[in-house]
Amino acid sequence: MFLFLTLVTILSIGATSIVSAHKQENAKPETIKSETFALHTGKQKKVARGELTIKFVAVMEDSRCPVGVNCISAGNAKIQVKVTDRRGQTKTMELNTNSRAKGDQFESYTINLVSLTPKPKQGSNPARARYSAEFSVQRSSS
Repeated sequence: MFLFLTLVTILSIGATSIVSAHKQENAKPETIKSETFALHTGKQKKVARGELTIKFVAVMEDSRCPVGVNCISAGNAKIQVKVTDRRGQTKTMELNTNSRAKGDQFESYTINLVSLTPKPKQGSNPARARYSAEFSVQRSSS
């Protein structure tokens, strides 16, 4: 009886190890919680535990529908962002609010444009220096 219980225990431990190893091999890269922050035009911030510095360089275009106006489409705003890692490698990205790429990759990070404020008013766009962009940064652990 003792020998039977020992054999069952050994087989169950072995089966658990095999299933666990199989799950690890077939697992998708784990995504780490995203970090959200805002920057004004011309400002920069260290994010991702100091791994990246993100600078909101400029608003390149803003054709979003003005506040209080009924438009056929929402329009789009495009901004330029410069991302630098600890080693000094950089990438310049163009991120959009409503069309094309809202995000881009840099090394193992995804940088997304969440929102851009203020929205245009009928007849005028905000001064370029008044814009504030909200970003999210997310890292994949693969």
